[in-house]
Amino acid sequence: MPHDITRLHHVGHVVSDMAQAIALYRRLGFHLPPPSVPALAPREGAAPEPFGAANTHADLSRSFVELVTPVKPGSMAGLPPDARIVPLQVPPEKLPLVLSRIEATSAQLGGWRDRFEGLHILMFSSPDVDGVADRLTSVGVGHGGVNTVGRPVETPNGVRTEPVRYLEIDGVPEGRVGVVADVDPEYQHTRHLDHPNGAQELVEAVLCVPEKASAFRSVGLASRTGFLFG
Repeated sequence: MPHDITRLHHVGHVVSDMAQAIALYRRLGFHLPPPSVPALAPREGAAPEPFGAANTHADLSRSFVELVTPVKPGSMAGLPPDARIVPLQVPPEKLPLVLSRIEATSAQLGGWRDRFEGLHILMFSSPDVDGVADRLTSVGVGHGGVNTVGRPVETPNGVRTEPVRYLEIDGVPEGRVGVVADVDPEYQHTRHLDHPNGAQELVEAVLCVPEKASAFRSVGLASRTGFLFG
């Protein structure tokens, strides 16, 4: 039976200054669209307000690099002027739960950023994410189950929403580690792959720690990301 983990799906760098991070990646030769900021009405009948975390992506053929930063509720402070607000639609009865989960995630991102800016998100790709969930459960590895979200993807024909099915492994103090379903082939051919530096694919992520230190417990954690160039 083929292995159920095939490659890297994406890595995420948590940053304090989104504009500065985007400028750096563009100088490195990556195409990055303006960041997107989710917006949600804090109560029924209220106007949508920015909250959670803003992010943007350097999309590759089957993977991507994410830049993400927490935002202050109701504020666009610290974001580039071309940041795009993306209103979310949530049924009123589910609004409190969704708000609490996103607030918790944003707080986590802020805590990781305050420890150090850099790679705090490491997600692997699988052709069978449900099978991975079953396997992890069978060997006692805790996770949050398989969830589905929509991710905006900039294409030559405009922004499309790409469905993403994923799970996150519990108890990783330095960041998010999980497994994502393979990118649907429908979206592989519509992404912006015209990076000036020729990058085509994400092939490795190397975590650097002090000698004899645990990668998930060291304070001086650094990272390096490897790409395949055309």
